[in-house]
Amino acid sequence: MIVYTEAERSAFVARHPRIPVHVASNAVYSAAELVPAHSEEPRDCFIIIGRLVEGKRPDIAVQAFMRFATDFPEARLLVIGDGPMARELRDSAVSCPQILFLGEVTDQAELRKVFARSVALVAAGYVGLNVTQALGFGVPVIYAKDEPHAPEVEALHDGNAWRFSARDSVDLARVMRVAWAARDSVDENAEKISAEVRAHYSTESMGQAFIDILGAVK
Repeated sequence: MIVYTEAERSAFVARHPRIPVHVASNAVYSAAELVPAHSEEPRDCFIIIGRLVEGKRPDIAVQAFMRFATDFPEARLLVIGDGPMARELRDSAVSCPQILFLGEVTDQAELRKVFARSVALVAAGYVGLNVTQALGFGVPVIYAKDEPHAPEVEALHDGNAWRFSARDSVDLARVMRVAWAARDSVDENAEKISAEVRAHYSTESMGQAFIDILGAVK
């Protein structure tokens, strides 16, 4: 049996202890690419990355940042991605020049430059591969409680993430202040954060489950 997460493996083993179970977590990058992103420039950005759709609540992130930016005008919010909410978001952020819409960016080297300046990923709705992407670059995550998250939420814990009340831009702004206050520690913790993802969410670790099963069959 191949499952998606460690939690699924534990649940399956409890019910079927005689059946071997392997985990193949979804992956975006190879282990060689999952290394911290650093820059000589200061970390002064929050980042949103992914499809701009209702389920990911990018509007909550924009509202929260606009609250946050009144006290921290040097900060920026970088929005990477496109989708049906793009125009609405641009219109709502017109009074806040610190919010920059970069469109779709898929080149790994270009994304590394962006994450190198990032304080945290803001995942205001359900989380998915954007979580392992950010953590792989050594960047912590701010995410919502009680959203229908994808299995990648399993990668988040108190050592690499902060939580806020779902659909609450005021609480998200509060947590952004916490992350901003801790921004000088991002580089210090980046390797530890990245190493966890490298061990469990690389393309090599995803493929290892299939290799192990083939070996057992032989």
